[in-house]
Amino acid sequence: MEKYPNRVVHVIEASATGTLAMTSTLANHQNRIGCEVLVIFSKRPETPENITRFFDEGIHVSNIQMVSPLDRLSAIWMIRSKVIKSSCDAVFLHSSMAGFIGRVALHFTNAKVFYIPHCISFLRSDVSWFARKSTIFLERIAGLKRSTIIACSRSEARAIKAVLSPRFITVIENGVDSSQWPYGRVWSSRSILLCNVGQIRAQKDPLAFSRIVASVRLRYPEMRYVWIGDGLDTFYKSALQDAGVEILGWCDKCAISEILSDTKFFVSTSLWEGLPVAPIEAMLSGCISLLSTCNGNTDVLENCPADLSFSREADVERLIELYLADQALAETTSRDLREYAQVRFSGQEYFRKMDRVLACE
Repeated sequence: MEKYPNRVVHVIEASATGTLAMTSTLANHQNRIGCEVLVIFSKRPETPENITRFFDEGIHVSNIQMVSPLDRLSAIWMIRSKVIKSSCDAVFLHSSMAGFIGRVALHFTNAKVFYIPHCISFLRSDVSWFARKSTIFLERIAGLKRSTIIACSRSEARAIKAVLSPRFITVIENGVDSSQWPYGRVWSSRSILLCNVGQIRAQKDPLAFSRIVASVRLRYPEMRYVWIGDGLDTFYKSALQDAGVEILGWCDKCAISEILSDTKFFVSTSLWEGLPVAPIEAMLSGCISLLSTCNGNTDVLENCPADLSFSREADVERLIELYLADQALAETTSRDLREYAQVRFSGQEYFRKMDRVLACE
């Protein structure tokens, strides 16, 4: 086994939600085992204020914007300069845009490059055929730089292999530190019936979530219905609010943990995913996670102790009625899901696999 790198750079363009969570998790781990870590991020509207609080003391955090075309052009030279100046041994590129900019920037450098798409962009179903083909073309151009692609799920890896035929690809599923997501209240005493976590955008299909809430709320009007997150699309936000959903905006980890510990059902209506972190955190918190049958969601429920996937909105209502009618079954399922998530998505296992890939590359 080769020596583990001493200096590591992380480039994160989609600096929010699950991508930020996994980037900070990995960067903090590397910092704690003695690496010098630099994080380069691009600020978006959904980027949390004071993003440095997600990273341990000792990690240097630097802003390089990658939003506009001009930003991206200048980012190529700025990232290249910072990487060369830092004499780093390995660079992690988080999200498709960072993957493109970073690989173009690092041509003719000796740094090991690891590209983690966190749901590669050509899986999107809300863009045109031309936009998807353009993305694939850019991925192939960037792929001329030798790098290792780290897919976060088997379904994402299959999609990447089918379209790009990369030279080096491996699968490392996202991991979560279960100690940060306590079980909280017993399932039957929780006051929030349905909850979702994420940006209010097309990927998460907020219209489907609002329809589910509007229907379920007719039978259970006394319960709360919550969406943790925010978005720029006022149409989606209005649809959620009209259905009776409380939009709580972006919350810190402690607040999210408290909310999930008071939630009976986590419901993901996503149209596509890499391997989402939110339903795993929900399971660790004792929620029964009901997930749409899209890429990524299906990976989360693979070998799950309960059948919690749905392809029709009516299936969500059926599952809710099943568990509300049988509290003993609900309590057992809640506990089983926590144990399943602790074992399947272990933070320590995630670090072990990342360390092995990085040291052996």
